[in-house]
Amino acid sequence: MVQWKSLNFKDILVFYSENLEFSNVENEDILIKKCRGVKCSSTEVNLAKNVNLQNYDDYYLLRVDTKEINIDYLINYLIAKNPMDDFVESKGMLSKLNFLSFIDKTMIPLPNLEQQNRIVVTCQQITDKIRINHAINKTLQEMSQVLYSKLAGNRSQPFSRIATSSFSFAEVTPLTHKYIENILVAKDFSDDEYGEKLIYWGDISQADFLLQSECTFGRNDYTIIKAKSGISPLFVYCATKNILNEQHSNNISFDKLTIANFSHETMLLFHNTTNSWYHKIQNNYQENVMLDEYKQKFMRLL
Repeated sequence: MVQWKSLNFKDILVFYSENLEFSNVENEDILIKKCRGVKCSSTEVNLAKNVNLQNYDDYYLLRVDTKEINIDYLINYLIAKNPMDDFVESKGMLSKLNFLSFIDKTMIPLPNLEQQNRIVVTCQQITDKIRINHAINKTLQEMSQVLYSKLAGNRSQPFSRIATSSFSFAEVTPLTHKYIENILVAKDFSDDEYGEKLIYWGDISQADFLLQSECTFGRNDYTIIKAKSGISPLFVYCATKNILNEQHSNNISFDKLTIANFSHETMLLFHNTTNSWYHKIQNNYQENVMLDEYKQKFMRLL
């Protein structure tokens, strides 16, 4: 394995700040979110120009001497390094990064600029493929929702006829890839109290297929919806989306929810039409997991 020279992170910084002000931020600065967030275990690292800064208090700032460093190379390395793994200040779903310890103790491997540029190109190709897969999945999910709406009858039936709901992540494991068969429903968070009050007991606002990075994050702020035997998870996904649009309420109980009535014929038509779409969604999710793992392993080898 090639051994690159390594420098202490602090030695390549020209400026850093724990408390941001608008006048301090430049487009090519690196911003690291102070807390890991609620739906993933990774540290958020971005260029300032790619971040919509609504709250400067949420980020640390790093400004790097770019004479020997491709900034995109450094960002990819930091994402793979995941500072929250080694420099966490507080535990829990909103773990906070120990910023000063991170910049004091982190070593950055530095191949020459030509090699850095090749690494960035490889990472960008992987990222582009992941984005394409996401775009395809979004389109297929939207097509499914349109079809669901067209086939739905006027009468209602209990939601419990097609799915079960649970607050437990115990049966959802990446090893069995069950996350692709389940839908994650999250409750609203209060922007004003983010980082101070984890759960804002408000409206259920979103639903999507449960991804591998979300499997370890499940308390009272999430509900997992699982399709019953013989029911397409994509059908349950569309039904859940429809519920959230039409039955929006401050206190939703899944036991009391109803969905549009489907005859056996219309449900069969939905399943036959969307079956290949659902398998494409599954394959794209699986491919993205593998691509992301490859990218992280690739950067950690440096």
